[in-house]
Amino acid sequence: MAKKKKKHPGHYCRICGNYLPNEKFTGKGHARHICKSCQSLPQEVQADMRRCNEVERAAFKYPMSRQDWELLEKYAQKYKDMESGQFAQDMLDMKRGNYKPEEDTEEDALLDEIYEEEKIPFADLEDDIRYKLEELLEDNINEFMIHKDYIPEGKDLKEIKE
Repeated sequence: MAKKKKKHPGHYCRICGNYLPNEKFTGKGHARHICKSCQSLPQEVQADMRRCNEVERAAFKYPMSRQDWELLEKYAQKYKDMESGQFAQDMLDMKRGNYKPEEDTEEDALLDEIYEEEKIPFADLEDDIRYKLEELLEDNINEFMIHKDYIPEGKDLKEIKE
């Protein structure tokens, strides 16, 4: 029978989250799966890095279980002044869609000025362009409703038409 080929040489470090060759591990660290460079870090930093790895594993799991959500919320509240707490909060915001866009840099501002277009009211557009825009909006709204499995009624439908 053929031997199975290893996917990764060495071991996985539980602190930094990397696969490293056996030479990077020593003594007790080898058994605990902690590499030499991570062993030299203070305990608080090791614990924070370990929590960051847990948050990353939980956040990028699909679908997320209730325990994963609770873990992210717990770390976001309990360790909000540490990197792992901020990372957990960022992941929660990203998953919930509450993330705020990053601030524009000077380069982005310059590009915006270069490519700035004149804004024209919808009523002033030519008939064929207006028709194409209406068609495009209608297609996007229909696709959204199908994707979210939501059919608006009454007040919501009037707002969409406007």
